[in-house]
Amino acid sequence: MYRLYEIERRLREAEVKAKVKAAVIGVGGAGCSIVSRLKRVVTGETTLIAVDTDAVSLRRANADEKLLIGEDVLGGRGTAGSLEIGVKAMEDKVEDVARAVAGKELVIVTGGLGGGTGSGGIPVIGKRLKEGKRVTIAVVNIPFSSEGDLRRRNAKESLKEVMAVYDAIFVNFNDKLLTVHPGLSLINAFRHMDKRLEEIIWFILTLQEARPLPGLIHVDFNVFKKIAKNAGLCTFGRGKAPNIGDAFFEALRNKDLYCKHDITGCKGVIIEVIGPENSISPVDATRVPEYLSRNFNISDVYWGVKPEWVTGVLEVCLLAAGVKSQEVESFIG
Repeated sequence: MYRLYEIERRLREAEVKAKVKAAVIGVGGAGCSIVSRLKRVVTGETTLIAVDTDAVSLRRANADEKLLIGEDVLGGRGTAGSLEIGVKAMEDKVEDVARAVAGKELVIVTGGLGGGTGSGGIPVIGKRLKEGKRVTIAVVNIPFSSEGDLRRRNAKESLKEVMAVYDAIFVNFNDKLLTVHPGLSLINAFRHMDKRLEEIIWFILTLQEARPLPGLIHVDFNVFKKIAKNAGLCTFGRGKAPNIGDAFFEALRNKDLYCKHDITGCKGVIIEVIGPENSISPVDATRVPEYLSRNFNISDVYWGVKPEWVTGVLEVCLLAAGVKSQEVESFIG
């Protein structure tokens, strides 16, 4: 009996140790907004950090830690779209960021590209954190074409650097909102994009919670690390349907809602089913990987399930790492 108790104790300790030690850094107004949204749902080993030049925006942010940058030059105000000032402001404080994420094995940096703070700061953080075993992820959005040439130029220059210094990058174009949700007001459009970025981050943070399935390679952080490290572009889609097949194909379509991607030959795909544990049949378990292998030449497909008893509907989330995008290539030139 004592031996069993000791084994259980060690297993509990190992389970706690296995929890992903992560940080999410929101840079600029959009980044601080996303961190504030995550604060309502994130618990455990994840530290939420808000970084901005704008003291008003930063004060309103809901985060575990806050960092005001560029105060000497800007006096607690924004960068007025200056990429150079955003870079300098972040460089002066980047060691504070590095200390805040010391010991973290996963760091996700998020925000909008186009303004000076996000466009300047996100690449600086990526350069500082690139070395080491941690996985660094950038989850960013590109401004509307109507926001003007300055913001588009800032976003273009920034995205080039982001692509060079982060392990995995998720890119979302605001312009896509005009076709996906044409009736939204401007304020609701920005909120919808914030929600999109939040969904990607939340999915990554909760991968360790997925249950293993007999006969399938289990999804956990080590799987994600394997396919995300030095992956480059990544994509994420989700779909809902009464059965896994239809939900999977909806997720496959939805991955292109905010940036069109080609997943052919990518490093790997994670499929997560949200629904009853017995919702994946042996047919589903073979059909989806076979489809991805046959049509997209993808050999590494990983499965997980998060038990949730929702009548009549299943949700499938799909994450593909190491993809290509003609839209991104055209944007950055």
